[in-house]
This record gives sequence, structure tokens and C-alpha cells, in this order.
Amino acid sequence: MTKVPVASILAEWAADLPSPNSDLSDSRANNAFIDTLACIFAGSQEKATLSVLDAARKIQGEGNHTIFGHDVKLPPAGAALVNGMAAHALDFDDNFLPGYTHASAVLVPTLIVIGEMQKHSGLRLRDAYVVGLELQARVSSLLNPGHYGAGWHSTSTVGVIGAAGAAAALMGLPPESICSAMSIGFSLAAGSKLQFGTSTKPLHAGLAAHNAVLAASMAASGIGAQSEFLTGRWSFQELYGHGKKVDDRIALEGFGTHWAIEEHGLMTKRFPCCAASHLALDAIEILREKLGADTSDLCKVTARLPKRLYDNLRFDRPTTENEARFSFTYPAACLLREGHVSLHHFTPEAIQDTKRTTQLELFRRESVDMSPDDTPISVTLLAEFKSGRKEEIVATDLIGGSNQPLSEDDLQRKISDCLAWSGLETKRSVIDKFSDLKNIQSLECS
Repeated sequence: MTKVPVASILAEWAADLPSPNSDLSDSRANNAFIDTLACIFAGSQEKATLSVLDAARKIQGEGNHTIFGHDVKLPPAGAALVNGMAAHALDFDDNFLPGYTHASAVLVPTLIVIGEMQKHSGLRLRDAYVVGLELQARVSSLLNPGHYGAGWHSTSTVGVIGAAGAAAALMGLPPESICSAMSIGFSLAAGSKLQFGTSTKPLHAGLAAHNAVLAASMAASGIGAQSEFLTGRWSFQELYGHGKKVDDRIALEGFGTHWAIEEHGLMTKRFPCCAASHLALDAIEILREKLGADTSDLCKVTARLPKRLYDNLRFDRPTTENEARFSFTYPAACLLREGHVSLHHFTPEAIQDTKRTTQLELFRRESVDMSPDDTPISVTLLAEFKSGRKEEIVATDLIGGSNQPLSEDDLQRKISDCLAWSGLETKRSVIDKFSDLKNIQSLECS
């Protein structure tokens, strides 16, 4: 009997836009959309986003699809590109652990474009989002954590394949075309973590969204592609998996009964910087609560980080706002000194403020060996004082993760920060519209 490729099974399943239809799934999908839209508005006025918008207009011309934060409209793939770039521009958007991706920064712009194109309801948008998450998780299981550890930016590799499948399903394509969309996405999958700390890093999310729309549209127009592209010779796993060899059926474990959006959820950020720093920043917050505002006796704070977190925080003495977002020392200094970390801490003026830069010397980071498969991840913070006293704090349960989701106050504070940063406070109603996807009858963002 001929073995059915895993990608074909995934595509057959995705075609029906299945959903767990639970309150938990609904809540997480709603929050993902409003959180991502807040990040898009925040990033919409950034210089790098404006550059991408300018390039997209020159290359693609005007269109009919919404660019959040701007009056101009672009063709479908161009709109996904710019909105995806904006979503990830400030590194404030969510993380999705099973995919090793910034899942929503790719999925939300992709699906909104298709939703606008075909006037879909919010309910179908929600279901396509859940399917996209599941596809990212299933595809990722075949090659991560080695793929990400080797230097690939999974947001733009795993992300484009999952988003292409979700887009094709939302378009109502048959299973074979959904499979082709994902396979075409494989041919468009690229992006190195070498770009972290540059404006090309958020461009990866934009390119993944652009390419997902492109792949789904090509499949809809009849372009075929290899269905057995996830495993085997020259496959996604063989070429990108950094030696990982597992039975491809691992991608189908619990399939149809276990949902990534329920079992794993998303990590919604409290701080506008790389997620690798957030457990350590949670520990800094605990330290500050213990010490109060007086830190005069403090002489050294060391964060012991699992290697995969340590490697992403490359800039101990950042000189630009992009470098500061991939630092532990800079947001730690802001949080310890001021009690919060805001988008307004990531400006050229703020980075050069001597009140903050002088405190960078307090902080250290150390890499701790930990198996890539070890969970839960933990971070140990060791605070040393001039008096000789030592304080150790272990953080394992991330605030903003599935076990400790952001409170409603935290989420609303984040939305306000995003809108104030971009000067688009009047756009709150656009975000609020997506707070209950089931009540959107026909998607029109204008």
C-alpha cells in the first residue's frame, strides 16, 4: 500500500477549517488578533516599515487591501508584507513555542488579507488562525529545535509553510491545492538569525506573510508542487533539519484531538524586546519587589540562561535600539531602575541616557548547558551585594505564557503603549473590533 505523505494528511484535515470550539481557544485567538494589531499599529510608523511600504508601492502599485496605520492600500501580497513587517518591527509580538515562531506576526496579516479579499466572517478567520498554528506546530516537530538552534529563523521558514496552508484553507481550496500551497511555501522558506539586531529581522515576518499569500494564490491558480516535501530526500527536514531524523508520524501525534492553541497557547509579551530575556526580566521584577527602589547595595546581577536564550541576547552593551531589543542587560537596567519597560525605552536618546548606561555594568549573563528538549525552561538570577549577601531567584513560569496569561489590565496597558508610541490612539476601535471574532460578519478593515 502506498504511504500517504504527511503533508497530504495535514492538508486534508485543514481543508475543513476544523476548530476545538472551546472558550479557551476562542479567547486565545481573540487575544492574538488584538495583541498583533496593537503591535502592527505600533510598528506602522517605524522607519523600516515606511521603507518597506515605499518599496512595496513602487514594485506593486496601489491595491485594495488595508495597510494599518496608513491611508494607502496595496495588492494582497504587498499588504501582507507591510503589515507583517509592522507586526514584528518592535519585537513586541507574541511567540509560539511549538513552532519556534512569531506565529501571529505571520498569520494575522496573511489571514486578514484573505479575509478582506473574500469578505470572510470573523469565525472563519478564527478557524483559519487555529489551523495555521496547528500546521506550524506539526511542521516544526519534524525539525526543531535543531533547525532553530542551527541559526534558521523559524518565523520565516516554518512560519511561511503553516501560513500558506492556512491561507489556502481559508480560500476554500481543495486538499491537494492546500498541500501545493505549503510545498510552494517550502520553496520560499529562508531567513537566518544572523539578522537579529537589524531591520531585516522583522522583515522576515513580512516576507513570510507575503510569501504565504503568494504561495496560496499560486496554488489557487493551478501551480502544482511535490506533496511529499516534509520528509525524505531533499525534503524540508533533510535540508533544514540539522540532522534531526524522526518518524514523520510524529507530526500526527494526537492529531485532531490535541490542539496547540489549547495545550501550548502563545507567549504574549509584556516587554518590547526579545522573548529570550523575558524569564530573566520576570526574575528582575521579583528582585525589585524585594529590594524596593533602593539598589545602592547591589554590586552584581548574573542571569544564568539556557544556551538557546543566551545566544539570542547578543548585545550586552547595545548602541542602537535594535541591538537593545536583543539584550538582557539593557531592559534589565530599565526595569530595575524604573519598574517598567516601555516602547519609549527603545529610542536612540534613551539608549544613550547615562542614567541607564551606567547601570549596565551591574548585569552579567552566563550560558547554562541544557538539553534542547528539556522543559520547562528556567532562568536563575543571582544578585550579589556589597555587604556580602546573595539572593537567588529561579524563574520558570513565564508571565504572558499559557500558565500565567497577561491580565486584562496588562493587555490594555500594552495596547495603550503601542498606540501612544505611534500616535494612533484613535485606532483603538479597529483593535476592539477584533476582540470577539465570532461577531464579525464580513471582514472590512477600512
